[in-house]
Amino acid sequence: MELKLLRVGTVSVDGTKSDANASINKSVRYDCAKALEKQLRKEVRERMKEAERADSSNRPDPDALLGELTNRERLAKKLAEAQERMKARAKARAEKEKAEPEKRLKERKKHKGRRSGRKPGSPDPRPEEQSKLTDPDSRIMRKNHRAECRQSYNAQAVVET
Repeated sequence: MELKLLRVGTVSVDGTKSDANASINKSVRYDCAKALEKQLRKEVRERMKEAERADSSNRPDPDALLGELTNRERLAKKLAEAQERMKARAKARAEKEKAEPEKRLKERKKHKGRRSGRKPGSPDPRPEEQSKLTDPDSRIMRKNHRAECRQSYNAQAVVET
């Protein structure tokens, strides 16, 4: 008995890169993000001490300190979020690489112990891994080997004929 719910045809997949509305200069590397966040946390503590001193001495214009403090706290929060995104991407990449160990074992047995392929990656982010503070979903890409690097999205289209 056939239900005729499925028709087998040709499925075509194509991808394109579309430009993101974000500056390529607003990327932050994982190793730099850790150092910057540490520095910002230190500056926040210093500004808090300054604010306490200003409160006790009735210093005029406490709003300037408050503005600096909130800006630094906001940037530190963005850096922490960027680090978490990079850690999540690295963990997903490591899980994907570890998902094929049985296939590799079969290949090794087939080739009598000779190793093929590379070792699975570490779940820790690479120091040069980058994330955007303004648009975390976009990546630095190039359309081909002659084109410049741009901040872009990778869009995929699937068509069935």
